[in-house]
Amino acid sequence: MKTPRTLLFLPGIVAIGLACEPSKGGNQGTTNGNLTTWTDSANSGSTGIATFEIDLGKNDKGFLLTADSSSYVAVEAVYDPSGNTVLYWEDWYYEEQSLTEAIFSSHKDLIFNWPVREDDGSLSKGTWTIDVGTLDANYNYKTDVKVDATIQTKTDSSFSGGTIKAEIVFVDGLEDDSDVVSATDAAVERWQEVWDGAGLTLDVSYSDANIDGDLAFPDEGDSDLVGVSESGSNSDIAVVIGETIDGSMEYYGVAGGIPGTLVSGDRSTVVISWLANAGGDGSFSDDDIRLFGETLAHEVGHYTGLFHPVESDYSYWDAIDDTTECSNSSSCESALGDNLMFPYPVCDYSSCTPQDELTDGQQGVAHRYTGTL
Repeated sequence: MKTPRTLLFLPGIVAIGLACEPSKGGNQGTTNGNLTTWTDSANSGSTGIATFEIDLGKNDKGFLLTADSSSYVAVEAVYDPSGNTVLYWEDWYYEEQSLTEAIFSSHKDLIFNWPVREDDGSLSKGTWTIDVGTLDANYNYKTDVKVDATIQTKTDSSFSGGTIKAEIVFVDGLEDDSDVVSATDAAVERWQEVWDGAGLTLDVSYSDANIDGDLAFPDEGDSDLVGVSESGSNSDIAVVIGETIDGSMEYYGVAGGIPGTLVSGDRSTVVISWLANAGGDGSFSDDDIRLFGETLAHEVGHYTGLFHPVESDYSYWDAIDDTTECSNSSSCESALGDNLMFPYPVCDYSSCTPQDELTDGQQGVAHRYTGTL
């Protein structure tokens, strides 16, 4: 039986969720450039464990599993072609370092990207095996449960850089608001500027959707957000720009998962409040635009698998060796306040510290995300 662990995120710049129900990856073995997508299903049988096998070639460098079920699901273990255990849920579940949300049975879907870090090693040719547990709300294993999955693999010449595709979606007529569109364009420039230092390139497209400007959290299966994500492809990330999130000015942005999925479903978007980033007066200063761009880079950073280097209660940290393990606001803001993934903006009465740094280890996580091509 599993017991829950709660991850804490400071209101403002947050990430929520594990994964999404796949609905765009229905074609078997579809290859688009360096990305191959196919679907599979498995039954958890008498053990409460559904097993998926992924056959990798010598050029495959990463894979992404998006799975959903009628029960709660979580990754139990991952085995390489030689039968070695490269990940076991219990090794991370009770730890103070966070590697992936996929081991927590908090939802009826999960997203799992492998490898996460350089420390996790490289993929070898052959059949990789992933065990997925099916559980009830009390964390007891449920038997004979079907699990559907979309599996994606990528070929990659190196992990020193890559391109991430993002579709920015304006809602509630915002595409006609010249001030918001202009500020978003400038914020995207800041986003790319921040990511340039990490060897990451943006491929951004724009669209609009006729949905309410008060956005739902992206982990709640909101039908409007699911519909937005369905309009994209199996290789892009939907970034939805609205006025507020959950009726509040408290949130700058929220990501659907750590990592996020490339296929459409209940948690397949990043949502951003333009009004919170503008400071509430609806007018963007230069500092507001910088914060807006860093929010975009931060939230999509979560989507590539990056946790906050330290959580806002200073008792959980990411699993990356070169991010400082600080333990209070003063030491954390001093050591990590300029880090892109710091859990909140560091501001004084006049301005906020630019947050545009990513360590080598953090960059490696983003490069290993299967959607970084």
